[in-house]
Amino acid sequence: MKMTLAQALDPRREVNRGMVGALNGLAGCPGGGWPETQQAIDRIYDAAPHRDNRKWSVAELIDAALVVTGPDSGRWVWRTEVEAVTP
Repeated sequence: MKMTLAQALDPRREVNRGMVGALNGLAGCPGGGWPETQQAIDRIYDAAPHRDNRKWSVAELIDAALVVTGPDSGRWVWRTEVEAVTP
């Protein structure tokens, strides 16, 4: 059975700890093409299950969990509704 996006964002699932940690690495990074932002995104790709085992893309996961806010290119921050359930 393929992992859904809701399952991927559930912090109670042991398998998600690495992904949530990788998403935390993106939180606070500048929006846009900065090297540290790309490194954080690469870590999310590495932590995500193989694409054959999930129903979502890494871009969809990032969009569901984080948003860029602030002037100019802004910074990645947790979406309020996700922040309430993640450690």
